[in-house]
Amino acid sequence: MTEAPDLHLRWRDSEDSSGNVSDLVGSAEQVADEANEPADTLALAVAAAVTSEGLGKALGHE
Repeated sequence: MTEAPDLHLRWRDSEDSSGNVSDLVGSAEQVADEANEPADTLALAVAAAVTSEGLGKALGHE
């Protein structure tokens, strides 16, 4: 089986002219790096759910 690409590295290396990736990922990474409270876990879970919903909508468009 082919190994999945490391998207985290790709995002860091990519040129994001709109700043969207940097803005979204940077905030989540900061919370994840410092996560040690139940509120941090909840924040990451909510962010993942919202992101998943948005991704589903985005993939539904041509």
